[in-house]
Amino acid sequence: SDRCLPTSRRHGFSRKVMAATQKAAAPKAHTSAVAFLLPERHYEVVQPIRQVHDKAFARWMPHINLLYPFVPEASLSQTILDRLEGALGGIAPRLVHFDRISHFAHGSRSFTFFLQPSNESIEVFREVQSALYAAFPAYNEQNTKGSDGLFHPHITLGQFSSKFSMQAKITEIMETFRPISCDLSHVSVITRGQNTPFAVYREVRLGTGKQLLAPTKYLPAI
Repeated sequence: SDRCLPTSRRHGFSRKVMAATQKAAAPKAHTSAVAFLLPERHYEVVQPIRQVHDKAFARWMPHINLLYPFVPEASLSQTILDRLEGALGGIAPRLVHFDRISHFAHGSRSFTFFLQPSNESIEVFREVQSALYAAFPAYNEQNTKGSDGLFHPHITLGQFSSKFSMQAKITEIMETFRPISCDLSHVSVITRGQNTPFAVYREVRLGTGKQLLAPTKYLPAI
């Protein structure tokens, strides 16, 4: 029994059990996410690349996942939306920049290349994601993907099985690439059906936490 443990250890043990219980009880769905969506005016930069190289092109708009998986649409109560509002109300909107193409290696024959924010903008995204994670600690998947325990914001452009081919593609893109700048003024709760693309369910503004009903569909066609 944990009653045999010293008080400090017993309390620590209890907190771990409680956190594990909450995580196990939290409803999660891969058909729901809280994300930053790249403004459509920048689609001409990324969508031609994604259409050829990204297996998720038809399902996902260009995005950065902040919490994913998230609460399924059927469970997106006003209480959940209010918690998002509370998390973001104290964070001021910022201008963010995407200035390079980088990649993740998932093994010797699996690579993902992506549009990466500038170093300063990475910290902005981490501030926003940290606030969301603090409000929804059971939804920690974006914080546990890497071995360093950090959140790594990125907009996926595609996948390759050959590192050489991927690096050649990145070099080709960078020959004409121009940095992208846009406002991080809100995050979006996005949801989808089992066989349909993601669509915007709600937008939540930074700085005010104001919720906007924004049922915007994603149209993959360029």
